[in-house]
Amino acid sequence: QLALVPVALVALLAAQCPPVDRPGSGAQLYLSPQSNPMALSNDGTRLYVANTTSGTHTMLDVSNPFQPSEVAEIKVGLEARSVETSRYKGFEDKYAVAGAYWPPQFTIMDGATLEPLKIASTRGMTVDTQEYHPEPRVAAIVASHEHPEFIVNVKETGQILLVNYEDIQNLKVTTIGAARFLHDGGWDSTQRY
Repeated sequence: QLALVPVALVALLAAQCPPVDRPGSGAQLYLSPQSNPMALSNDGTRLYVANTTSGTHTMLDVSNPFQPSEVAEIKVGLEARSVETSRYKGFEDKYAVAGAYWPPQFTIMDGATLEPLKIASTRGMTVDTQEYHPEPRVAAIVASHEHPEFIVNVKETGQILLVNYEDIQNLKVTTIGAARFLHDGGWDSTQRY
């Protein structure tokens, strides 16, 4: 529980910061109802933020939490939903991953620059009726501490994607059927998903 204190502190401070003054970007610092709208880097110096209204993901330098500054920003689609960084030993913050509602995909980026490295579609079959769904939205993304994987919830298909990022050019994706219209996902106190 003590490990969550820095995350809560930074989220609280970010929520109290005034909006970033960049006309046209729509970037905002706020807590929103989407799943995992913010991720703190492993060393606590960078905050990754999903900006729903602008469809962007922003990386902030929060080494001085009273004066956060923007490091990078990328537009990954419409209605940015979730953001996370790699957590597995040896890959800490090497990658960031972002999802949006449209287009139906997730983007894996360089964790230090947000440069896009790999874009993967979430289109596929629904778990129950096995019908093709052309526009399944990314709902939540979390990172495993036990494996080099991002866990991506795909809303309309009901699929959970375990995305292994050891070889970014040749992603290995394991698909687990759950239930349609997935939304939140995360870890409980026993580290179960």
